[in-house]
Amino acid sequence: MKAPSRLIILLAGLVLCTVCGVLYAWSIFVVPLEQAFGWQRPETSLTFTFMITFFSLGMFAGGKLLRFGPARAVQIGGALLCVGLLWASRIDSVIGLYLSYGVVSGFGIGIVNLVPAAVCLRWYPERKGLVSGLLTMALALGTLLFGTVGSGWLIGKVGVSSTFMALAVFFLGIIVFGSLFLRMPEAASGKEEGDGIGLRDMLHTPSYWMIWGWMLSIQIGGLMIIGHIVPYALECGLTAAQAGLGMGVYAIANGVGRLFFGYVHDRFGRAWGMGLDAVFMGCGLVLLAVLPSRFGMAGFLIAAVPVALAFGGTIPQLAALIMAFFGPRHFGVNYGFSTSPLMVASVGGPFIGGLIRAWSGDYLVALYVAAAITLLGVAPAVVLREKAQKRESVARESCPSPASLSSQNG
Repeated sequence: MKAPSRLIILLAGLVLCTVCGVLYAWSIFVVPLEQAFGWQRPETSLTFTFMITFFSLGMFAGGKLLRFGPARAVQIGGALLCVGLLWASRIDSVIGLYLSYGVVSGFGIGIVNLVPAAVCLRWYPERKGLVSGLLTMALALGTLLFGTVGSGWLIGKVGVSSTFMALAVFFLGIIVFGSLFLRMPEAASGKEEGDGIGLRDMLHTPSYWMIWGWMLSIQIGGLMIIGHIVPYALECGLTAAQAGLGMGVYAIANGVGRLFFGYVHDRFGRAWGMGLDAVFMGCGLVLLAVLPSRFGMAGFLIAAVPVALAFGGTIPQLAALIMAFFGPRHFGVNYGFSTSPLMVASVGGPFIGGLIRAWSGDYLVALYVAAAITLLGVAPAVVLREKAQKRESVARESCPSPASLSSQNG
């Protein structure tokens, strides 16, 4: 069989990432599940916490599974995603929802999501920022297609349980077909695959923990909103149709943010990319607490857009940062592990946001707390400012000398 061109491989990766967009479509299922089973908001919010946690673990596992080949890794992840959705279509308890949709499907999505990045960034070494932005934008597009448009329409027609079953069958076909086109390139030289440091050495560098803290500070607010955007819109007095439209606009802006901040990061440097991302998120959260009550749907959309732009902008920047600081050789494992802030943010965002809402009676306090945390992400951007040279020295990162570790952040 003739090897596919790198364009075909990229297209296959984009399709697979689109399927992964169901990860952030959770908000469309919240109200229907509560109405069908009588569950309360803190109970349903915990589902998204489980999903994001196991999504992150799945990303790490995906890096390990690459040793069996990208096609096999995607097929394993796809099988888990579909089994979880089929199980979710048969549940009658909130614990079953956590285990099926949250744990099994979340873990499978994480595996599927990691592989296209690990493959396509190697096929396009000269366009890492653009390719990373395209892949992550495809995921955001999937949130729109499989959330507002697909699942929202199906739930109204056949109910939430049958919607889970339909998604499982549809995703299985797409994932099996898309996986057939994934190939790792033959290394042009031993040098490219030889560059880079492993996970253990990466965890001993101050730069890694600054990147980790920056990611966490922004993800808390972004995950809280994406996990509650539909119920929050309804709470603000918007209709169900307007709430669905708000989720759709959020998904589109999320995708645009991945390209926009990928461009800012490449064009103006990491200080601008990381810092502006944090500012967008913090200001957007404050606006989201203020504008909808005064300007209705228009205010809701104006505030939601910068939140979505910032939330989407963290992912391509994270990939670029991990590749730049720690090299390509162990990128799959390093990048997979570096999504671990999602696990912490999934508790600090959706779950605690739901608890604060239940305690205070609305989402305003949660929005202000998340905004304050987000602005802390400006500090790592300043410390990790662009060096005079345009590339990072991986050797300097991996050096155990305290003086060397200190000087890289100077």
